[in-house]
Amino acid sequence: MPQSNSRFPRLSISAAAGAVLACIFFFFLGRAFVPHLGIQNDEALFGAAIYQQSGLASWRWVFGHRVPLMLMSYLGGLKCWIFWLVFQFWTPGAASVRVPVLVAGAATVWLFFVLLKRISTARAALAGAVLLAADTSFLLTTCFDWGPVALQHLLLTGGVLLVVIFVQTRSWPSLAGGFFLFGLGVWDKALFCWALGGLSAATLAVYPREAWRLFSFRRAGVATAAFAVGALPLLIYNLNPQHRLETFRGNASWSAEDVPGKARLLRQALEGSALFDWLVAEDTPGAAPMAPRTALARASAWLSAAAGQPRRSLLAWGFAAALVLFAWLWRRQGWKGSVRVLAFTLVFLAVTWLEMALTKGAGGGLHHTVLLWPAPHLFIALALAGAAAGLRRGGVALGAAVAVLAGSSLLVTNQYYVFMMRNGGGINWTDAVYPLAGFVRQLPAHNVFVIDWGMLDTLQLLARGKVPLRVGSDPVSKPALDAADREVVWNWVSDPANVFVGHTEGNEFFPGARRHLLETAAGFGFRSEMLQVVRDRRGQPIFEVFRFAR
Repeated sequence: MPQSNSRFPRLSISAAAGAVLACIFFFFLGRAFVPHLGIQNDEALFGAAIYQQSGLASWRWVFGHRVPLMLMSYLGGLKCWIFWLVFQFWTPGAASVRVPVLVAGAATVWLFFVLLKRISTARAALAGAVLLAADTSFLLTTCFDWGPVALQHLLLTGGVLLVVIFVQTRSWPSLAGGFFLFGLGVWDKALFCWALGGLSAATLAVYPREAWRLFSFRRAGVATAAFAVGALPLLIYNLNPQHRLETFRGNASWSAEDVPGKARLLRQALEGSALFDWLVAEDTPGAAPMAPRTALARASAWLSAAAGQPRRSLLAWGFAAALVLFAWLWRRQGWKGSVRVLAFTLVFLAVTWLEMALTKGAGGGLHHTVLLWPAPHLFIALALAGAAAGLRRGGVALGAAVAVLAGSSLLVTNQYYVFMMRNGGGINWTDAVYPLAGFVRQLPAHNVFVIDWGMLDTLQLLARGKVPLRVGSDPVSKPALDAADREVVWNWVSDPANVFVGHTEGNEFFPGARRHLLETAAGFGFRSEMLQVVRDRRGQPIFEVFRFAR
């Protein structure tokens, strides 16, 4: 890793003030999105471990309480632990779920600034912080943390910063702290191993001599022990004979089938265009858009029209320009200083992306691609700052370049806001889930069977585990029901106190599940009785709540 010229680099006051403003701007920009979309099912996944505590991969009893260790073989309980504390004084809802992860995102921006200042200049550090704070993909995947990715960014950036401090100062606490955060990252989500693989490859490729000089068995022991403490719940799960390294056996398989598609997604992630028509609803025939009701919404709509409704930022072009500048700086300066840092970042990006591109069943969603962040912003900021350093008015040139790139990202973010205010969220993010939760909470039901995907974990979170929710999508989502499946359905529909929740026709994730249930019940002599059709704020019917009677 690169070393600083001074043992304790002092932050430029003006750059630090600019970075603080970038953090504040990021938080309040995300805060504007918070209340307008429904909580997505995967975004609420941790809620089941807090309230219902069903389907956990691993847990331990502590003082009479079941403490979740692993939600899935690759997803740990760190977020559950954090939000268990949050929900002690903040009722589960859009704000309590999203504001804490926005704080984590703002903290990541600040740590990123400090990291860049440690390895480069104040100008480069501020440029990187501004680019990251304005990045559309970073903002939206953090605010709506369905990945989840917010803690991944925070732990990666914090861990790398502490390791850099160790390299510069030989501080034992920094070494232990950095690898402890890496361990937490792997426990939080095993895909963190992608980043660790990229960091290891980049270190061996760019700083092999420095790494060898720093190596000692004592330091290796401290780093290993700290990592093991951070990843302890994951280690307990995988060392259990019942699971036998299930995290790695069940998820580490390779395929090159969709590498071109994943490459396109990488470009879309840089441009910020990957979430249109999924996170927010596009304009559709027959659905009247909502008029802007607030000054902010009206200003956003005006800006969108004035800018030509942009859907792609210039960040991908900025990265391409940074690649050219990297080659130019290498030729001009040689293999030293910022050139080596740029090479380190490039190797990290290449290796980490190849890992996700070749992993079967992963890497095909934005919540995977964005795990490369904030490395692209580091590469762009350092390349631009290195090139600007040779110019007479380099600071002005750097500021102008960053303003153009960040401004283009903000225009794309604004376009998401326009669609959100005009059309609401996509079916994954419908705001109809809030009135649905309110209605279901009041039902005197023995069981509430959720017959489609996309709402079970959200309802568990919003109802705080006080509704007897049951998975109802199996067996009715099968192409055909056998005798055992029909018996299951009979047991469901024969109890008049059982209630069923599903999407309206045309909005189903499992098409045909609702029809199979109704047809099978009709064969037993039961008819459905509609209790409520739940609509979104545009008035579109999204959910149905019904029961059966003879």
